Amino acid sequence: QNPAWLAKNDAEIILVNALSQTTFVMGDSQLFDSYKKSLSEWLDRDGWGFLRSSKTQERQNRAINFIRGNLEGFRPYIGEDRVALRAFDAKQDLYRPIQMAVSGLLLYHGLGRYATLVGIEHLQSKGILSNAGAQNLKQALHTALKLRIQTHLFYKKEKEILYFGKGEEDLESQGLFLIDNPKIILEAYRVLTALHTAMEQFVQHPKRSLKSCVFYNE
Repeated sequence: QNPAWLAKNDAEIILVNALSQTTFVMGDSQLFDSYKKSLSEWLDRDGWGFLRSSKTQERQNRAINFIRGNLEGFRPYIGEDRVALRAFDAKQDLYRPIQMAVSGLLLYHGLGRYATLVGIEHLQSKGILSNAGAQNLKQALHTALKLRIQTHLFYKKEKEILYFGKGEEDLESQGLFLIDNPKIILEAYRVLTALHTAMEQFVQHPKRSLKSCVFYNE
């Protein structure tokens, strides 16, 4: 977690971020508490912000880099060529963008590690997200989780491909979980595209409030 080490080993950022948001399940609780204490000392240290204009805590720098990295990896792209594929991944396309944004905001504000739904509610209770914004995020998250469960049950394994079939003669749809109503995906993407824009603005101006964001594109 040493920022100096991380600067030389930036390829390990995913592992480092995972280790910065841990939850005790089993094992040596004293060792875990000791690790969390040391981690907090690293993350609460002052350092220069990513714009080099003001001092910020290491956790804030880490969160900004975390969010920025995920903006490209989980971009909610739905152009004509994307639609032509007729297939979506419930986890990658619908769930991850929300999870990563919420995790980054929790880390930035030093609010601890929570499951995504609880994290949204915690950000809402702290006045970081508006009621309308939180509600739209929760609705999109509910859609993503529902589809993830449905695909797991359909494939009987951790496979989460959703497909819009072309009809009975569509041979490519055989063996795939079919979505009959495109509005389900469209509504989710109305939230995801708005969230993506808000996070792009956040990494540039993290001090600006997100309370005006409803995370929904008409």
